[in-house]
Amino acid sequence: MPRINIANVINLLITTFNIANFGVSPVNRHEVELHNAISDIIKNAVNDDVEIEYKWELEFDDPSKPHDVQFVDVYDIDAEEDNYEDKVCIVDNEGGNVNLNYKRKAVEFWNSGKKGHLAITAVQNRFRKVKSVSQLHRWEENVMRGGSNRDKLVFIAEYVLSQFQEAIDRGSIIHDIDLRKWALQAKEQIDFSSFRAGNC
Repeated sequence: MPRINIANVINLLITTFNIANFGVSPVNRHEVELHNAISDIIKNAVNDDVEIEYKWELEFDDPSKPHDVQFVDVYDIDAEEDNYEDKVCIVDNEGGNVNLNYKRKAVEFWNSGKKGHLAITAVQNRFRKVKSVSQLHRWEENVMRGGSNRDKLVFIAEYVLSQFQEAIDRGSIIHDIDLRKWALQAKEQIDFSSFRAGNC
């Protein structure tokens, strides 16, 4: 640790708190206690006996922008084979994926015929992302299972994002462990036994 010049620290505090413009008043007990605490920190730092710990809080990069769930591709680099191994490949819905609610509505409409399924063209007129009958069968299975793994990941991400936003709005301090807790709470609401909320 570099040598600490106490005069520099005091000058920085004078500048930070604009002390030159403050009037002098009688010293009270709380001021003496604060002085003692700060002087102890400085004395210990000069003697290399103290390490300052910082508690980092999580917050939005830009609070003025609207926030939405967005997934990106994640790759593991295999150093031995010098190639990329696709670990997780999830993109946002604008990339062409269809959310569970859309699938559910399309399947319900397809099943709404009085004598069986509606014609694929009728479904496609209302739901442009429908490409084939086999796709509707897959969507029907996804809906019955509570969604695909991708749908479940979207649910968990949206739940964590909403909890994060509420905590920010309350002025709460948020840490990595809070994100993990919220992800596990979301997991309890869906059937997704393979999901693990890792440590950040």
